[in-house]
Amino acid sequence: MSVPAAGRSPASRLHWAPLVGAASQVMLLFVMSRLTGLARDVVIVGIFGLSEPLDAYQAAFRIPDMIFEVVAGGALGSAFLPTFTRYLHRSGEAAAWRLFSQAVNAVTFILTLFAGACIFAAPWLVRVLLAPGFAPAQQLLVANLMRWLLLATVIYGASGLCMAALNTKRHFSWPALAPSLRNGAIIASAVFLAKPWGVYGLAAGAVGGAVLHLAVQLPAAVRHGLRYELILRWRDPGLVHVMKLMLPRMIGLLFIHLNFIVNTYLASQLAPGSVSALEYGFRIMLLPVALFGQALAIAAFPTFAAQVEARNWPAIRETFSRAVRLVTFLAAPASAGLYLLRMPLVQTLYQRGSFTAESAERVAYALQFFLIGLLAYAVVEIAVRAFYAFHDTRTPVAAGVLIAGLNVGLSVWWVRYLGFGGPALANSVATTLEMGLLLVWIKRKIPDLDWGQLMGNGWQVALATLGMGLLVWRYVEWATVRTQAMTCGPCLVLASGLLIAAATYLLLARLLGNQDWRFLLRKPTPSA
Repeated sequence: MSVPAAGRSPASRLHWAPLVGAASQVMLLFVMSRLTGLARDVVIVGIFGLSEPLDAYQAAFRIPDMIFEVVAGGALGSAFLPTFTRYLHRSGEAAAWRLFSQAVNAVTFILTLFAGACIFAAPWLVRVLLAPGFAPAQQLLVANLMRWLLLATVIYGASGLCMAALNTKRHFSWPALAPSLRNGAIIASAVFLAKPWGVYGLAAGAVGGAVLHLAVQLPAAVRHGLRYELILRWRDPGLVHVMKLMLPRMIGLLFIHLNFIVNTYLASQLAPGSVSALEYGFRIMLLPVALFGQALAIAAFPTFAAQVEARNWPAIRETFSRAVRLVTFLAAPASAGLYLLRMPLVQTLYQRGSFTAESAERVAYALQFFLIGLLAYAVVEIAVRAFYAFHDTRTPVAAGVLIAGLNVGLSVWWVRYLGFGGPALANSVATTLEMGLLLVWIKRKIPDLDWGQLMGNGWQVALATLGMGLLVWRYVEWATVRTQAMTCGPCLVLASGLLIAAATYLLLARLLGNQDWRFLLRKPTPSA
């Protein structure tokens, strides 16, 4: 059951109000980031279609992405932010920024070593590990593109640390805006360099985007006290603590990215365009995850860390349970609505230029399986950061490793029957199980966190989603027939379907007594 407003302490309301405001700010900037990301994808698929060169470009990202995430992305950020917070509270600004400098220097050194090794071994990695199903010429293209993209990986190390430091300072604007500038650089490269350079132009844009991603955050970091020092002491207690926290997360991320490599490995042996279809279906699913799950998680992480440091258990319970319930309130109908509108959605976004109706069907085919796990992805974003606030990176890793093995096994099994839809379905099933494990285990960390407070409005969300889904399902069938002869038919079906879905869901939620929607409209109050 929901916690009545009268039963909440002033302290919990005080903590929650700025969190909603920060999440709203981040969400708006995430909308901009995702819109520019969609524009990037629209431009790219319009030029290249679901083709072998685009498959090569997507496959080339796998190793650089894995190195970045395992060494410097989610692993370093999740370990660095709570440690940086502790240094700010206990040792002061100078010590905190000295830790930042050491972390930047360490990660740049390590990333340079890894990138150099992979640049040398690129042909072997592609031929044996990544895309054995590609023809030799396409494998060479993947290797050459990978070498370009590895340069961007080194730059993103420092940029990711700037993002974590600024988020600790409750500054979310420029870190959330940085991806939009990166997307803008790739769009410009697709428009101006695709004709003379082909997909190499996209790789050049990705490197330029990495530079912009870092450069836009540096002025804000300086304003918030950044003092960079060319210093690196591997035995420094703060750096050692960050590395210890990182290690379990690195293992977990390695297994997660092995899933993506396995997906590429399997899809490379299917029809041309399968790698890209799987990738673009996944990206569409990630749009609402970013808007709901990541925005709330990024905004909540510094709050979690500060509340854990203060051992403010009522505020922790209120922040975590409200974040999970809000993300469920938003993600559940998004999953159902996008599932029913998946074909007009893909057609509206991508069907132009070299991207044909058949290409749209293939992306929609992958998307339908990814959407099954949308809610789980969003909740996992919240739960994982709650563990990190407790300086516990091992528990999420244990869940991730268990689930990764299941994911790989199901992908290999189901690809025989569902084609590239098999890995997509395996991903959703595994992520749903991961969500369940994390919610059970987080209860051991937060005293007196009960399921009633955490999921009390679940039945209202489920009934409202079901009613909305039935209505939208019938509407899409009716509208598709009547607009099939119109050029803008898919766009009309999508726009009207989304409006009907949103209005119906909100109306049913209110009639059923759900109060979570009020928090989305509440004007944040200043924190003390």
